[in-house]
Amino acid sequence: MVPTKKSDRLIGFLGILQALLLIWFAQIVIDDAIELQDDMTTINNNFKDEMGCDESSDDQDCADVVADLTGWIDGVKSDIVIWQALYAFAGIASVVFLLISIRLMTGTEMLLNSLFTNQNRSLFFYTTIFLTILGYLMGMFEASMVNSMLDGMVELFEKWDLAIGETPPKATPMNAGNGGLWVIVSGLFLAINGLIGLLTRGPINGTETAVPAETGAVPAEIREPSEGTQLDELLPPK
Repeated sequence: MVPTKKSDRLIGFLGILQALLLIWFAQIVIDDAIELQDDMTTINNNFKDEMGCDESSDDQDCADVVADLTGWIDGVKSDIVIWQALYAFAGIASVVFLLISIRLMTGTEMLLNSLFTNQNRSLFFYTTIFLTILGYLMGMFEASMVNSMLDGMVELFEKWDLAIGETPPKATPMNAGNGGLWVIVSGLFLAINGLIGLLTRGPINGTETAVPAETGAVPAEIREPSEGTQLDELLPPK
């Protein structure tokens, strides 16, 4: 066990709340991705039924329209698979962060004991920073996915001579979807925990290291003299 301060227990508790929130958030996004894939498949099938043809139809114009839409939907579904995998990885990272938060709060190094021995607080903040950066990277991918989807849709409308109205603005990592919200949540917890950590820096009673429960050592004040002890060593100084 590593000595823990009250501030470490508080930071660890807030970290547990953050980890649980991120795990729940990642699960929601994964469920949305699965549902969106099903919706894309339904749209494709319904469009073929309404057009009354497919890619192999004798009506070349109808077949071209169906092929264009199918190609666009396949591209979107491919991006959704990557999007789903990113949030699955983020969920796993959040589970690891949960263990790190428990380790900081309790002072035990039985969890992830090969990482940052006796540096629970450092490991906690490094992981929080990693999660914040990961959220921004996910936001970048979401922005790229949304922009690619919209560009493909605009190309299809122009090819079919359909009016698209005003071109939608380009998405950015912070407003494209869930990545921006992930960054805000992680950054907020990082700021709160960082402020607590900054105000409570320093060792515990002058030491940062763990003290074993039983070392076998006996304080000099109560140590009994051994056979080789000289009498002069037991006398008070003059």
